Amino acid sequence: YFPYHNANFASIRKSGEFYVDKTRFIQPLFESAKHVSIFRPPSFGKSLMQETIAHFFDFRYQNCKEEWSKLFDGLD
Repeated sequence: YFPYHNANFASIRKSGEFYVDKTRFIQPLFESAKHVSIFRPPSFGKSLMQETIAHFFDFRYQNCKEEWSKLFDGLD
């Protein structure tokens, strides 16, 4: 199932919906930039990428390794 207009990263990962993995770009992006701006046309995944970044750096998930693993295991 393709989650069109669904920008909730956690629900997409937990339900097993189609997800294009862009997590390998998260750390390099924040290691090299002071400010991050993402410009893309409408419906190109900006909100989903923002949601993914929020979950990636969210301490509630990082402190709970089981929950973080459910979301990010199998991704870059």
